[in-house]
Amino acid sequence: MKKKKLFVGIILVIISIIGAKLFLFTDKKIQGLRVKKADYIEKIISSGTIEGKENSVLSSGIDGTIEKIFLREGSFVKQGALIAKLDTKQIEAEIEKAKADLESSRNQLLKSDTLDLPNAQSAYDTALKNFEISKKEYEQYENLYNKKYITELDYNQKKTTLIQNQNFLENAKNQLNSIENGAVRKLSISNVNSSAHLLTSLENTLPKYYVYAPYDSYITERYVEVGDTVGPYTNLFSVSSVDEKIVNIDLDEKYVGRVAINDSIEIYPYYDSEKFTKGKIYFIGIDVSNLTGTIEVKGTLENDLKEFLYGGTVNVILQGHKIKDAILIPEKYLIKKSGKTFILKQNGSSKKLVEVIGIPVIDGFVITSGLETEEVIVSPEEGEKY
Repeated sequence: MKKKKLFVGIILVIISIIGAKLFLFTDKKIQGLRVKKADYIEKIISSGTIEGKENSVLSSGIDGTIEKIFLREGSFVKQGALIAKLDTKQIEAEIEKAKADLESSRNQLLKSDTLDLPNAQSAYDTALKNFEISKKEYEQYENLYNKKYITELDYNQKKTTLIQNQNFLENAKNQLNSIENGAVRKLSISNVNSSAHLLTSLENTLPKYYVYAPYDSYITERYVEVGDTVGPYTNLFSVSSVDEKIVNIDLDEKYVGRVAINDSIEIYPYYDSEKFTKGKIYFIGIDVSNLTGTIEVKGTLENDLKEFLYGGTVNVILQGHKIKDAILIPEKYLIKKSGKTFILKQNGSSKKLVEVIGIPVIDGFVITSGLETEEVIVSPEEGEKY
């Protein structure tokens, strides 16, 4: 009887021990993974902004002060629409003065051409006529004098009249030449030309005081306020075209060299992981931003989703490393230690800690050395130290 009770007690102890072990190790599941090789394309997640394909920074072409801003950032504008205006009071006053100076110069030249010149021409014509008459009379008197038909006094009077008329003719000719081609006329013509040149220059400068949309676009940035003083090349606004949307991606500089032109991308609305469209990279910048540590990457959109608003933020998945016959290990199988990466390799009933070499990626670790296909690895046990 005692032996029977002892046997029952031993059975109960064994059952208790087994139950305790089951209870203690229920949550410590060890998962095994038989590794396989497959072509791997790394996924890079980044943020981007929906923009127009054509982008411009509108800058000032002149010194001045911002007088009016007609449209703000986010506004859609048609080509040629007036966005802002600089103060034009001074240049408009200069234009009015230049117009008055030009009119005065033209009037002076007109007076010379319509009054002084005709008077001088008339004086010359009269002097020429008088000279020709006196010359003819002199020749007649000279002939009579030689034949002793008239006195020397009569002859000398005609000779004196001829000389006087010749002098009058010479003076009239010089006066006419002076008005036609002399310094006064040249000065009048020079004044007209310089006044016209100044007026043209001012009128050509006036449009620089106005800021117009270069094409159908929307305003993405505004850099000035009313009253700001600006100079040549001061940035005023940024605009983006509305004819075709693209995605502008700020890519972390650590991914430089991993992406390439014509790589496929996927673009998702910021708060929606279900909807997306595909596209391709068509531009990769070469400069790294000192402020953000990113490079500029631009991609096309195959479809324009209604959620893709101009200036809106989107999520973008890009293709990174492209590795043939890669071994991708999920993060949960990795052990990080002293800056190195290890895995637990199953070796029969035992496990071996093995260092592996590879590339950290968003969905795990791509092993390039330290593990072969068909080998089995296990996830580390919770709380265990390796």
